[in-house]
Amino acid sequence: QYNNDFEQKLNGDYSWPFKNTVQYFKEDSMTIANLECTFSDRKLTSDGTFYFVAPAEYANILVKGDVDFVTTANNHRHDFAEAGITDTEAALDAVGMAHAGENETYVYDMDGVKVGVYCLFNSLVPTKALVEKGVQTLKDKGAQYIVCALHWGVEGSYHQTADEVAVAHAAIDAGANVVYGSHPHVLQPIEEYNGGVILYSMGNWSFGGNTAPRDRDTAIVQVKVKKDTDGTLSTDGYDIIPCCLSSVASVNDYCPTPYKKDSDEYKLVLSKLDGTWKGSDLNVDYSAYHTS
Repeated sequence: QYNNDFEQKLNGDYSWPFKNTVQYFKEDSMTIANLECTFSDRKLTSDGTFYFVAPAEYANILVKGDVDFVTTANNHRHDFAEAGITDTEAALDAVGMAHAGENETYVYDMDGVKVGVYCLFNSLVPTKALVEKGVQTLKDKGAQYIVCALHWGVEGSYHQTADEVAVAHAAIDAGANVVYGSHPHVLQPIEEYNGGVILYSMGNWSFGGNTAPRDRDTAIVQVKVKKDTDGTLSTDGYDIIPCCLSSVASVNDYCPTPYKKDSDEYKLVLSKLDGTWKGSDLNVDYSAYHTS
């Protein structure tokens, strides 16, 4: 709505946003991401503050980046009403991208293993009852390993809320293996709980909504899955690849790039994810974008 900086930096190269990180996604068995952009070739209108919309062909960015599944259960899903949802899902289907939306489940075949994903926004308030029902639905569908993709939290906050902790714990107790959180636009701590892994917030990735984000830290988290002798699947730790959301300093070129190992930036990301960082939350204020 305000600029086309992302389109200019992309310059028609769909491999651009993932070119410095695609090697990690090619090597894994399943890459999951949160998609906050509408894909459509129609002229859609919205009364929202931001216009996160791109041509249908831009769905190929996900393919070039070796992403396997996206959740569209977030606060931008309805930016362009049902037309936007319909066009986005059609664009994802056209390139073979697995996806699920609000309060939906999907079972993905990961090298012969059935990975179930439950997606939920619920106006930023996922509930115990909903996640428990979602996990049970996936069990009924034969899912052997379960991920809850939840859109929640406070924008700019480096700390999860007590309600999020309660819901995340309920999801794991119900049988989920991983909780994958998004929305705050910054990293929040990772918690290991009852055999599961909770990623409260993974921050931004290739974020076209801001040309110069105040916090440029992000990360790839690779969860390891093992099969026990009885065939049961469980989580066997995880690896973290600390990244910057841009490949250049100061501005955002929408091309996430790993930080140099053991650099100050690398260590800062790890401190945000292990909860030892004590910085102040960001003040997120959109009032300047509104008119009366």
